[in-house]
Amino acid sequence: MTSYVSREEFERMSERLAELEKMMGRQSSLLTIATVSAEAVETQVKESMQQCLRRWTEASRRGDFGAQAYANRRG
Repeated sequence: MTSYVSREEFERMSERLAELEKMMGRQSSLLTIATVSAEAVETQVKESMQQCLRRWTEASRRGDFGAQAYANRRG
């Protein structure tokens, strides 16, 4: 059985579909922004941890335990 819709109903449905497609595009953009932001934070954390470890290792080689404690706090 075939059902028919009026032209007005078809136009309303088409407009709603266009709105939904636009919303999905925005959601996709927000997801991309969130992913890039999370990756940037992850990179910053890794770099910070590497710097802390480097400072701690250098201080350890010198036997400078005060500098080790400082590196631990800055981490």
